[in-house]
Amino acid sequence: TEGSKGRTKALNDEVKALDAIIDRALPEKKRLEDLVEGVQGLRKAQAAGKITAAEMELGIKNLNAAYADPELKKRAEEERKLAEIRRNSAEAYRKAMEVVLQTRQDAINADVAGVGMGDDQREQADRLNAVRQKYAEARRQLEEQQEDVSRRLSQDAYQQRLADLADYQARELQMEVDGFDARLLAQRDYRNGAKR
Repeated sequence: TEGSKGRTKALNDEVKALDAIIDRALPEKKRLEDLVEGVQGLRKAQAAGKITAAEMELGIKNLNAAYADPELKKRAEEERKLAEIRRNSAEAYRKAMEVVLQTRQDAINADVAGVGMGDDQREQADRLNAVRQKYAEARRQLEEQQEDVSRRLSQDAYQQRLADLADYQARELQMEVDGFDARLLAQRDYRNGAKR
């Protein structure tokens, strides 16, 4: 389906992004190995008496200054955070899809249970399932929005949106139940619709 293709593309993009992070991390590893090698060389030279302890300390300080690029550290930290956000986003999307699947399963179960129901109960079950499906779709769309960097909400706004969706779903379900009960009550009152 279209959603599956979109999700597959998103996962492929995520894999490419993680590969890019690994590719950038390899030069960092090489840089650190060179730093360790330089320090070991200075220590061997000092142990062999070729340089003084003060010269060794100065050499180590210069190596650290040369190899310690704060921009690289900052970039590595940003990439780590981005990878964490992507992992969380993928997990949230999976949860949203579970909600969609569970809603579909509930609709199937209600359809099966509806075999023994009257028309009114069957209609109410269908209306409740329609509400659940509407909010499951809204949740899935919210997760897709979170995956798009240009449309992503802050974590607080995202959590608020989830809470709002849950609240609105509960309120709409209650409205359907109350409306159904009111309709049954009105149908029982034989005087409704009678002209005097």
